Amino acid sequence: FDDLSKRAPYAAVMTSLNCPYRCSFCCISAPFGNNQYRMRDPVAVADEIYHLWTRYGVRTFKITDEMFCLNRRHVEAVSAALCVHRAVDPTFDPNVWAYARIDSVMPDLLVLMRRAGFRWLALGIESSSEHVRDGSNKHLRNDDIVGVVRGIQASGINVIGNFIVGLPDDTPETMEDTYQLAAALNCEFIN
Repeated sequence: FDDLSKRAPYAAVMTSLNCPYRCSFCCISAPFGNNQYRMRDPVAVADEIYHLWTRYGVRTFKITDEMFCLNRRHVEAVSAALCVHRAVDPTFDPNVWAYARIDSVMPDLLVLMRRAGFRWLALGIESSSEHVRDGSNKHLRNDDIVGVVRGIQASGINVIGNFIVGLPDDTPETMEDTYQLAAALNCEFIN
């Protein structure tokens, strides 16, 4: 994402493992047999990203966590640690992207995240139908989806909207509604 000509070299960094949610379509917890959630030291994460930047010229970083925006203290600490590196080294300007859920985005941390180098958040929107989402154990309201997407964009962070067509309760009408929601949201990238 962003300037594709400057994307390589690219690195994947993990800051946490697993996800505590139980979305019916997801297989994240299946290999682990539970939904235990573990996090790495935030300073070590920022140091690793900075090391990859300075030593190997990496400019784009994908946070591979299934749910980076889950634990407030973790998100804030990783972002703050990245900001420390940015304050010391003005050339350090990483292009970072991570995954979040609509209900896990912390609006008051978005400015800090953007200052830290987060330029993309991938959101699991899935469907415009509350009934379809409820059947997948994703209990969200459409107003929340629109508000969170607009808040992220207003902070200067781009949105990757992830949608699923064909969930168990989907109908041709709900799939059309999902398409209309995706068009109305006009995320910078759709998956």
